[in-house]
Amino acid sequence: MKIQIDVNSVRLILTEAELARLESGGEVAEIIHFGPELQGNLRYSLVIAEQPVPVAVGFLNSAITISITTEQLSAWSEDGQVGVYAKLDVGPTGPLEVAIEVERGQRD
Repeated sequence: MKIQIDVNSVRLILTEAELARLESGGEVAEIIHFGPELQGNLRYSLVIAEQPVPVAVGFLNSAITISITTEQLSAWSEDGQVGVYAKLDVGPTGPLEVAIEVERGQRD
């Protein structure tokens, strides 16, 4: 899984194998190491969660967690859509745009 971060936006790009792992109830996660200490790591993950909104984002302890509902995941994978897109209200800094996409034809 790849991540792209820009001003008030985050984009995850999954392979088809990673999407299949997520569909089977798994988590897709990666770690970027910026140095030898654990504090120098950035973890990012995509998980399925029971929540009131289709897409949510959290950031805690150097970890970005993007969660989607089972219903959102089903709609995404069954319709053959390229991705899931959301604009989240994060307060006075403006909305956070979230894109979760799959590279069709890429297994890993």
